[in-house]
Amino acid sequence: MIFLNYYVNHLITTFCIVEVDAYFTNVCDDGKKRMKNGRFSTIAGISVLLGVLTLPAHALQSPHPEELYSQGMRALNSYHGQPDELIQAQNHFIRLLEKYPDSPLGYLGMSRIYTIDAYRYDHVYDMEKIRDLALPFAIKALELGPSVRAVHEHYSHFEEIFQEFSLYKKRVQDDLNANPGAPETYYAVATFIRDQNEYTKALDYYKAALDMEPGEDLKLRILKRIGYIYLNDTGQPEKAVEYYNQALKLRESSPLIHEYLGLAYLKMQDYSDAISMLTRAVNIMPGIIPQFHLLEAQGYQAEQEGKIEEAIQSLEQACQIKPAATSTAHYRLGNLYYNRQNFSDAFSHFRRVIDLDPQLAQAYFLAAKSAQSLGKERQAVTYYKKYLQMDAHSKEADWIRANVPALTHSK
Repeated sequence: MIFLNYYVNHLITTFCIVEVDAYFTNVCDDGKKRMKNGRFSTIAGISVLLGVLTLPAHALQSPHPEELYSQGMRALNSYHGQPDELIQAQNHFIRLLEKYPDSPLGYLGMSRIYTIDAYRYDHVYDMEKIRDLALPFAIKALELGPSVRAVHEHYSHFEEIFQEFSLYKKRVQDDLNANPGAPETYYAVATFIRDQNEYTKALDYYKAALDMEPGEDLKLRILKRIGYIYLNDTGQPEKAVEYYNQALKLRESSPLIHEYLGLAYLKMQDYSDAISMLTRAVNIMPGIIPQFHLLEAQGYQAEQEGKIEEAIQSLEQACQIKPAATSTAHYRLGNLYYNRQNFSDAFSHFRRVIDLDPQLAQAYFLAAKSAQSLGKERQAVTYYKKYLQMDAHSKEADWIRANVPALTHSK
């Protein structure tokens, strides 16, 4: 067993119950408190999640926001469990928010998307997604549309979610008392702890459950959860590969496992294996997400081999099929265009990086350099200033103070 006997003989029946109880209480109290206040501390970050762009005035014409909302809802009502279906609906709501940033309907639609997404995995609400994504969008919708009936009905649903979560807590606590040594119990506890962002401890409990020789279905779920934590939470893709490969032996035809293996190889910059796994995922079940990552991997491999035109083509195609793409693809495209002295396209992609990842200082510097090369001095100075605010002691900062007269004396 990889876990300490102390956990097995004592904590699982005492401390663990208190820990789970405290976690549930914190989640429910925190969510209800934010509902009561009607505001959310991360609401300012919503534009970051969406990458909302400033559009020209003529773009604020038809279609009407209600029409865009109806298109999104029609797509959402056709949802049958596939992530691509959520993305198609999400694209309608993102378009609504881009055109009508003051309409509550776009925020309402996004909240609905994240509420459904939070329930997809194992049919238990991921309270981290509820708290950090679905609820803030709902609160923003309520602020903008306090008289819209659909907003109120959706907002009131969160009270039911917290109540259901509390009932689930009781069932888990009962299991802890009745079956403290069961793998299902360890799995449930690990899931709650992971939602609390205590990834190392969650891994201990998942691996403990794995050592208890669970049934095949539970074993598969555990392996996928461990792989997910290593891939997305702890930044250890090589460990994710280990556990996803074990999961693949149990479900060789799973497109999702192939996709996540491909993502792990992509993060390891092993583009050949990434392309192999993502190609299998697309062949088993075509979808926007694996197709996007496949094109991304093909683009990075082409860049690595010096095939710049092929790299640009693949990455541009990736960004077209998934508009809310990762900032990495846009950043790589910006660099490719900049190195070819195509400063207009470089500037466009670096601005998109800033929309998607506003904490990436280098994007501001490169956006400024691109703008300066296009003769857009005012915009260049604005981006240079922002870079200096984020990183005032780098070699780029020294270059700015030495070469941009307006910022010579900036600290």
